Amino acid sequence: MVIDLIYNLAVLVALSVLSGFVDSRFDRKQKIGKVLQGILFGSVAIVGMLYPFNFSEGIIFDGRSIVISLNTLFFGPLSGAISSIMALAYRNYLGGSGALMGTLVIISSYLIGIYFFNSRSKKDSNNFLISKRSLTNLNLYLFGVIVSAIMVLCMFSLPSKSIFNTFQTIALTVMTAYPLITLIIGKVLLDQEDGKIALKRIKEEVSLFRTTLYSIGDAVITTDAQGKIQHMNSVAEKLTGWLESSCKGLNLDEVFKIINETTLQKVESPVDKVLSEGKIVSLANHTMLISKEGEKIPIADSGSPIVDADGKLLGVVLVFRDQTAERVNTRKVTESESRLKLAELISQTGNWELHLKSKKIVASDGALKIYGIKTHEIDYEIIKEIPLKEYRSLLDSAMNNLILHGIPYNVEFKIKTEDTGEIKHIKSQAQYDKEKGLVFGVIHDISELKLNEERLKESLVTLERSNKHMVGRELTMIDLKKEVNSLLTKMSLPSKYNITE
Repeated sequence: MVIDLIYNLAVLVALSVLSGFVDSRFDRKQKIGKVLQGILFGSVAIVGMLYPFNFSEGIIFDGRSIVISLNTLFFGPLSGAISSIMALAYRNYLGGSGALMGTLVIISSYLIGIYFFNSRSKKDSNNFLISKRSLTNLNLYLFGVIVSAIMVLCMFSLPSKSIFNTFQTIALTVMTAYPLITLIIGKVLLDQEDGKIALKRIKEEVSLFRTTLYSIGDAVITTDAQGKIQHMNSVAEKLTGWLESSCKGLNLDEVFKIINETTLQKVESPVDKVLSEGKIVSLANHTMLISKEGEKIPIADSGSPIVDADGKLLGVVLVFRDQTAERVNTRKVTESESRLKLAELISQTGNWELHLKSKKIVASDGALKIYGIKTHEIDYEIIKEIPLKEYRSLLDSAMNNLILHGIPYNVEFKIKTEDTGEIKHIKSQAQYDKEKGLVFGVIHDISELKLNEERLKESLVTLERSNKHMVGRELTMIDLKKEVNSLLTKMSLPSKYNITE
């Protein structure tokens, strides 16, 4: 008896594997997939009833309870209803004293399947299925125990003379074998379900990868572990002049040709370095890409290894970008900085920034020349020592008034340069940027201007004395020329202004 029953159940296990074949071609979430699964499991149930264990005339035991309950659990009410109707029709066709029990077993197996299907289904507020809770081996075994226990209870619907004998003979075998077969078939169906979910996730990840790859603003090329091109986005196609479809499988060197901008010598591909060293590498500066049409494009790039969870090198991803516009902008900035430096040196001016948080002053070349300092970033406490002592309180007061009260910073003071000890007369103006927390200022070396002012004052005094000396005298042309030329000399004006005639 046990051997016959297990043989019957083993046939059902083998036939249940066909579910994966159907599911691979007709999605279980679609109506056609559910209908086909219902027909398949209904057919399997009928096959079981064709070769059952015949306990007595009209009383048969097979695996229809397992098939119908699992079909409903994994594929839902529609699929379960189809298989149940097919099984009911055939069982009642067979008839016999066990027909009522067989009908009750089919209906109860279907209802138990629906209950557990709904229990593991996670739905949103609109009653749409979001996901299914995973089943463990213990879940499947207990599910089989429940279905089998209900089946045993259905034995009480048999004719009274058959109940005790059937229960005594079959109950233990049913409660032992049926849950195990439920676990085996359920495990097959669960593996198929998990495999389909995993495949779906892989497809989603591949789709996300492709979307990301083709949406990146930089050029991207991926290769396999041999350096052969696998993927290339549209930016890379534009820069290299190659289409992805035409260069797949080619060695990267055939498509990505780079040279040194200065020497025009071939540069080693970063992909080769990544494959040999297994780490991220970047191109040296002044690298140019030679496109398929021969156009030379300045680029910057980096290559990174693609590794699996075990650290095995699978390939390389190369990211690069066109630096043409960047080079032009850099050149313009460099030229502007050069002109600014030259203008500062000629005009004897400079600029500085005091960062209040770090108490550091960042000075321009012009400012450094005026102060006689070589370091661009200077501690504020050090720079405060450069002005002569009699001006330090004035500068502190002016800075505090600017920061705390917004009073314009416009001061004149003298400094002693750090390198030569030269005394210079300085004029400085500044503004406070509260949002950025810094003070921006300009300085001007007005030493020469102050010297000329002093000379002018002396010359005016001399002229006034000369006027007094010549009162009451009749000036000759020679006397007048001497006096004027003497005045011009004291004012340090060029000799071209001297009167010669």
